[in-house]
Amino acid sequence: MNPSGSHCCTWRTIAAITLLATVGIFALAGAYVGYQSNAYADEDGLIWHTNFEEWQPFSQWQKGEKDNNAKTVLFPGPFGSNANNRVLQLRVSPGKGASGINRQLAKGYQKLYLRWFILYESGFDFTAQMHGQGLQANVKWGKPGYRPKGNDRFSAKVDHGINLANGLPSPFIYAYYPGMSMDCQDPDGRCWGDHLPCFIDQRRYCRDPAYHPISNLPHLTSNQWYCIELMVDLGSPTSSAAQANGSMNLTIDNQALGPWQNLWLRSDGKLELNRVIMGLYHHGHHSEAGILIDEIKLSEQPIGCSL
Repeated sequence: MNPSGSHCCTWRTIAAITLLATVGIFALAGAYVGYQSNAYADEDGLIWHTNFEEWQPFSQWQKGEKDNNAKTVLFPGPFGSNANNRVLQLRVSPGKGASGINRQLAKGYQKLYLRWFILYESGFDFTAQMHGQGLQANVKWGKPGYRPKGNDRFSAKVDHGINLANGLPSPFIYAYYPGMSMDCQDPDGRCWGDHLPCFIDQRRYCRDPAYHPISNLPHLTSNQWYCIELMVDLGSPTSSAAQANGSMNLTIDNQALGPWQNLWLRSDGKLELNRVIMGLYHHGHHSEAGILIDEIKLSEQPIGCSL
């Protein structure tokens, strides 16, 4: 944890057994109490905010025509036990597959802050390999398993994996960028995404100590709202990593897990952040339980966990 950039927060659990007619189950929800801090900017930098209460909640989003597992349901949100609160629910059919929505931005940005709340449904399988939510910069679409060139694409999504130090699930950024180096098979750019922080295998995958966790990582559990904030600054376009100044940071309930700085994230100034992804992808076998998402904010300034 970065001591100068982190804040404590307070949780209280409000037991709310709510019959969710939309999904046909009973659920127990926890209420999140965000820490109020003057360290966070006002609304001047806010680009947009959604809580899925709009008449047509997906009107500004895109989703697959056959994706019936991305929908809104009634569920108590992170700021109270209101049973009429509406959230995004993502579930994935058995086997390999994905569900989700994405939003093309009206213009591109060098630096953005994306904040959302997430809850893992009861029975969620944290051991199943997955990819989650985040920011992208796309001039053209790339192929998974290959390093971007810096003028084509960038991707940073918040995933989770099992921390080998304690056997518990913890979050990390899964990123594709030209300076990636953790899982590269050859000099021609056959690479899978970097992990920030990296905690899965320090002998092979997490070789560089600069990317190791610098504090006790938060561990994830079901039926609890988490406040996630992702910061990406693509930095100045450079032809190599030598003078790169890009950066990323991930905060969970206002606990900073980074930042990671001097990253080579782009080689061309035309590559800008231009898409928000709210998705859930599974590589293979997984549980039926999915995730709930609420209170998404996108800003050019730090956001924090308050409403």
